[in-house]
Amino acid sequence: MKLNDSSKTKFQESLALSAMLDCDAGSLVFIGSLNRHDDVSRTSFIASLPSEILAIIFEIACRPSSRSRRKFPAPEIAISHVDHRWRCVAIGTPILWATISRGAYQGCLGVIAAYINRSFPLSLHVRVVIGSRGRKEDSITAFTQLIASHLFRCKRLVILSQSRQEFLSFLKDISKIPTPVLDVLQLHYTDTPRNDPLPQTLLCNAPVLKHLLVTGIDFHPHHPPLGNVTSCYLNRGLCTAQTYASFDSISKLLSGMPVLNHLELTDPEFRFEGVRFSLKTLRHLKLTFSKYGHHGNRGQLLLNALGYIDAPLLEIVKITGITGGGDWPNQTPTPNHRGPFLAVWCIVLDDCFNQLDAPFLRSMANIFPNISKLACIANPYPSMAFDIDPLVAMLEASGTKVWLELRTVAFDAFVMKEGRLSVELVKKLCFARRDIGVPIQELQVPEERLSRLRCLSSRSTSAPLSVLVFIDDGFPTPLAEGPIS
Repeated sequence: MKLNDSSKTKFQESLALSAMLDCDAGSLVFIGSLNRHDDVSRTSFIASLPSEILAIIFEIACRPSSRSRRKFPAPEIAISHVDHRWRCVAIGTPILWATISRGAYQGCLGVIAAYINRSFPLSLHVRVVIGSRGRKEDSITAFTQLIASHLFRCKRLVILSQSRQEFLSFLKDISKIPTPVLDVLQLHYTDTPRNDPLPQTLLCNAPVLKHLLVTGIDFHPHHPPLGNVTSCYLNRGLCTAQTYASFDSISKLLSGMPVLNHLELTDPEFRFEGVRFSLKTLRHLKLTFSKYGHHGNRGQLLLNALGYIDAPLLEIVKITGITGGGDWPNQTPTPNHRGPFLAVWCIVLDDCFNQLDAPFLRSMANIFPNISKLACIANPYPSMAFDIDPLVAMLEASGTKVWLELRTVAFDAFVMKEGRLSVELVKKLCFARRDIGVPIQELQVPEERLSRLRCLSSRSTSAPLSVLVFIDDGFPTPLAEGPIS
């Protein structure tokens, strides 16, 4: 069916609004089913909006945090094809074009150039993907030449690469360029990690860098100035010290971050006695044990890794992927046995409910004795080994002296998934903590479980109990992508 100009405009407008608001196909059907009077009213209302208001709507709807960047067509492109007015407003709104994305094997650079020009003079978020298809390398040269003269505007730079040669070539080329406003740098080398040093000048030319993520590339032998870095994420090989030289390299790297307050380590494994990482300003710590790491007793690996961390101000700890148990010996301390983290008040257990045993949980309680909040989140995929009962049993045991300050407990939807943690067990836990004189005062649960647990509020006598919807685990995410300022 051939559309006339009026129908075509209305269809384009509906498509654009659907893209803006991230609607599904059902929304388009609803829009198409509007009667003539509603359709005219809606069109008149949109046409009457001042350009300034329209620009604000575009900005809110198109920011990266509000929808997936993989959505096609991109909302900013869709709205710029509705009519002449929308196009003028969209092109005249620089924030819509401030995210520069280069996909793997992307040959056409015209769209990227248009984004760069339209976003001026705002800061840029540059995301670069470099692919590898067997022996064929994804040449990054043309993109490098295009973006080089605009890196002075780059506030976030994310590089994901499967090609070692092109990855190092790109880093070498851009390391010569000053990046005075670069705030976030994420480097992901997803092929087999190698000891390729990171170009020192890359970080020397980024004087205000605060957030650093590195996967699969080493800093050794250089230790660039990182005095402004407040959050750091080190993955895989960078957290495994098989020799003292590699351990010393990691230690020097972390000691070169005097204001570091957020640290994430993946697969940490250290084997040296009598040494620790001195992290005097650290407040948030995440330890992840991935499927690529050590397949032994990860509970013992966790306890061992904690023994290397000297962080007197540490407040929030998130532990991901622990399987197996492990006991921190009380009678015969390990060489790196340390005292408890007294300032830690929040623990997040993420996908940690596989074969955990009572000795390991007691060790955790001894290391973090002053917990006031416990958050439990899980993998969405079912696991035959999922078992949260040992944790609940430890918390509700009569005469328990475990986490007497615990006042907030949070469970996400996957922990309370059918067949895992039941509503009845949560009720039992709340009653048990009340009966032993250390009641839970705030319970966060999935919205679908809320109605069955609200009764706990009315049964709370010694202290009020608030039953709320679980929103997030409370662990800060400074490296997460957000709107560009």
